[in-house]
Amino acid sequence: MTIPKNITSDSILQAIAFIDKNGVPERRQSVDYDLIFKQKRYPPKFVISKANFFANGFDLESSEFSGGEETNNFLLNLGFEIESHNLIESYSWTILNNQVAIKKLDKSAFYHNGTGIPVDIRSFFNIDELTKGESKSSILIFNGKRYQGVFRSKRDSAPNARTQLHWHSDFASVLQSELPKWYDLFRNDSAEIDNVPELRFSRTEKDNEYLISILDFENLANDIENEQFENLEFSPQKEGKIQYYNGKRYERNLNNRKMAIETHGLRCAVCGFDFFQVYGEKGKGFIEVHHIKPLSTFQNEDVVNPKTDLLPVCSNCHRMIHRNPQQILSIDELRQLVITNRNPIPDKEHRE
Repeated sequence: MTIPKNITSDSILQAIAFIDKNGVPERRQSVDYDLIFKQKRYPPKFVISKANFFANGFDLESSEFSGGEETNNFLLNLGFEIESHNLIESYSWTILNNQVAIKKLDKSAFYHNGTGIPVDIRSFFNIDELTKGESKSSILIFNGKRYQGVFRSKRDSAPNARTQLHWHSDFASVLQSELPKWYDLFRNDSAEIDNVPELRFSRTEKDNEYLISILDFENLANDIENEQFENLEFSPQKEGKIQYYNGKRYERNLNNRKMAIETHGLRCAVCGFDFFQVYGEKGKGFIEVHHIKPLSTFQNEDVVNPKTDLLPVCSNCHRMIHRNPQQILSIDELRQLVITNRNPIPDKEHRE
């Protein structure tokens, strides 16, 4: 038996609401993947089982359909997000989840208009079936502009033919203009260079189109240092002269911030603001990172999951979230305030 086609997104949302109220039985916990909805994680197969109750009047037994690809593709086609429990890493690539892949830039990206796609990464781009000599066109969307690309499977004698993504010279010029320092470094040195910028590939509804962000973490430490209002517990009342204070300062982890930006991107999760689009070069690569669980509630050093515990927000939204320390707003609460009080615009223009 396959998953019934009359299960709709509404059925899935009803199943999620049921799980929020009643929890998940121990034997139905997820093993390899999670359905992500409003920063919460749900076992995909149990969600389908329960959604069938709301669509057809009975729970679908787990033995009646397959998890993994069948369940995940069904939920993806309904517009939901699926995330693997494990990162997939291969050479200079990392797949963070089914929607986002990260490519560490190298000399090939700057000087040969492309990059290799390892075997383990092909599934992200849906090019597993490319045979030797075949190609598949793609579109890379950067700052609203579309650039042509193509996946090519090389004609060689290896059992797994090498696959490469090539882009046209106009996108190569974008990399050069956006990252001139790195362009020069790679020109003068073919050896590996540490802390290189990254390309963030985010899948869209179209199979061959990808939203591209350029992530350069050169100013990461300074950006953390400048987020003082969430970092300190004190409230000086005078202005102008030097004041000394006793308070708490919460240490932040650079790697957590880096992974949060890799996972969620550089747009504000509340209002969609993009610093680069508004401020140009001055705003490139900048976004603040919000702890869903406030740092001030940590009694001791605690583990933070960048995928689920951190979200990118603009400075305005971040301030509004923390304006009242006794009533810190959630992302959904602030998003609703923005929707309610902003000049009315269609829902489809809101960015998640």
